[in-house]
Amino acid sequence: MEVGITTGNNDYFCVNSETVQKYNLQKYCKPLIARSVNIKGIQFTEDDWRTNIEAGARTYLLDLTPFNKDEFTKGVKEYILFGEKSEQNTTYKCKIRDEWYKIPSVWIPDAFFLRRNYLYPKFMLNTEEVNAVSTDTMHRVRFLNSKNKKRMVAAYYTSVAMIFSELEGRSYGGGVLEILPGEVGRILLPNIFDDGIMPDDEIDDLLLTIDQYIRNHDDVVELLEITDRKILIDRLGVTEDEVLKFRSAWISLRNRRLVRGGRQATDL
Repeated sequence: MEVGITTGNNDYFCVNSETVQKYNLQKYCKPLIARSVNIKGIQFTEDDWRTNIEAGARTYLLDLTPFNKDEFTKGVKEYILFGEKSEQNTTYKCKIRDEWYKIPSVWIPDAFFLRRNYLYPKFMLNTEEVNAVSTDTMHRVRFLNSKNKKRMVAAYYTSVAMIFSELEGRSYGGGVLEILPGEVGRILLPNIFDDGIMPDDEIDDLLLTIDQYIRNHDDVVELLEITDRKILIDRLGVTEDEVLKFRSAWISLRNRRLVRGGRQATDL
């Protein structure tokens, strides 16, 4: 896991469809999640990306690193010249590069983890239909075993993982929970990585339930009633009383953070 892409100047390198068309940048761009509001559910689909494009969002990352100068079109050269004339290349990260317009460490992750969160931390799958990249508002996740990616995201949306997210993260300004890559790696998940524990078709159905719920609700307290039952109770044999204690503990930890930041607490 690593932090998202540090462009050095998001206003220049994160571009909308209008800029892409104006300078003919299609060949040199990757689909982008620039802000947390650009991803609604827990799977970033082509429909999500197209919706962001239509809304005029910055949905492309200009990635010139794979290309030599002699491969640049007239439009790319004009955009680079625009950047230099408007001093877009004077930020610190740009100035220390050999070629200021080439962003280092651009790679496509399997999933994203939101760096700063309010009601709950968000863990989201990338999809092969888009193969998006993200700015450093999100951490980039690459799985050792890609077969487990759906299971890891499903297991994350349980009271157990939410508790460890609160314990490992730190309270930022206004009650926001900030979680850094090393801290994300210490979050414990329920073990549903064996098909014998939970079949693939049930994982797919559960992911769809989680995705649809999060697209339509701000909080996950009621969602956890569903996921805790399907994962912790039905598959792992945890008692209902223990699960209720887990959920109550998470809400208590979250409320403490929110109240410290001047936010309203939540009842179970």
